[in-house]
Amino acid sequence: MKSTPATIKAKVYVFAEPKTKYQLENLEPGELAYKYVVKSYDFGNEDSVRLSEHEIEVAVPGGIDITSACIQNLKERIDAIEKDAKKDIADLEQRIRDLVLIEYRPDPEETDPVAHIVA
Repeated sequence: MKSTPATIKAKVYVFAEPKTKYQLENLEPGELAYKYVVKSYDFGNEDSVRLSEHEIEVAVPGGIDITSACIQNLKERIDAIEKDAKKDIADLEQRIRDLVLIEYRPDPEETDPVAHIVA
């Protein structure tokens, strides 16, 4: 299925959000301690301040093969999941190898039933 040219209307919200601690420590002279963020919903974090809202119109381009794009996105997600799973498996296998290397050697006095009698 290919997209058809269209114009959609939406409302966006502009927020001022504080920069991270690291960003604040590295501010240039005159640089603001917050950043502007545009969101499609009227909800910011507890430290943000909504500055304005705007009605916008956005042109949707035609001729994009939506099905192929969706399939490509799903394949990329599969690849990412496989990559994460392989890393997790490798980490678990390393933990197993580490555990196998641990050799328990009990104190001879604790395991020798005659040791306490002879003494």
